[in-house]
Amino acid sequence: MLKRIAPAVILRNSLAALALLPGMLLAQVNPPDVASLTSEAEQGKADAQYSLGKIYAKGELVPKDLAKAADLYRKAAEQGNAEAATNLGVMYAQGQGVAKDIATGVQWLQKGALAGDSAAQLNLGWMNATGTGVQKSGQEAVRWYQLAAEQGSALGQAHLGELYLWGQDEVFQMGKDGVEKNYDEAAKWFQKAAAQGIAAAQTNLGVLYKDGKGVRKDIDEALRLFKKAAEQGDSRGQLNLAGMYIAGLGVEQDYVKAYQWLTLSARQGDFKAEKDRRELERVEKITKEEIVVATRAADALEAELKSKKQQGQATPAK
Repeated sequence: MLKRIAPAVILRNSLAALALLPGMLLAQVNPPDVASLTSEAEQGKADAQYSLGKIYAKGELVPKDLAKAADLYRKAAEQGNAEAATNLGVMYAQGQGVAKDIATGVQWLQKGALAGDSAAQLNLGWMNATGTGVQKSGQEAVRWYQLAAEQGSALGQAHLGELYLWGQDEVFQMGKDGVEKNYDEAAKWFQKAAAQGIAAAQTNLGVLYKDGKGVRKDIDEALRLFKKAAEQGDSRGQLNLAGMYIAGLGVEQDYVKAYQWLTLSARQGDFKAEKDRRELERVEKITKEEIVVATRAADALEAELKSKKQQGQATPAK
């Protein structure tokens, strides 16, 4: 028998995935004047040093030079530029342009975070949650994630919601240092992150709507959120959407569409999706001919999703 619909776990990637990467340039109508920035940076202007550091870190307009980028970030950070402190902290944590030194990286990230930079706060939340470079601490993770979330960081909101969704011991094995499970708080933060397009938050919020935890039970809203997550390529969103088709929740029961979405999820390594797909085959809820149809549909949708993702668009879930 197929098991319950599962929540998504927001992936904790490397520090780089959570940071505003050193050298990430904002879109600009006119390219920056490197000569002018260099002159201002040499005069000790922190904003110019930070901007020039981004240019060297990215390798646009000038040859890429991470060591020079780190030096410029340091000069700006020492004058109180929060973004520069954050980028310098990431570079130390990753060993980019400087010798890898996570402890020093943490110090610079803390400077950026205390100055109000949400990217630094987000990184410190992750580091405290996982015990990377610091002692693992649920309370500190919540503190930093909350500061980022309150500034509108979608990832901060999503991670904070996840901490409240799972509570103590279930995700980070933090024991009593973690937060108590609180579905109301989880739903509140997932709603904010989901509205900003975070697929895992959409999936988790969908589960809360399906189960009526932290929000009123609303199968239609759950289905809508699962579709939004699935069409972004979220494996657990796809798994949950398949579960709705299997159970006939909010939609007409359709094992072919369920198999299609399970296939997409399984291709991303979701073990439960593969298990459920095999279970559909074992109990003969789907014929061999229908499997061929569903697999071809999954192939086509996978190609479409990749194409839309490259174009920055979404594909309506079917």
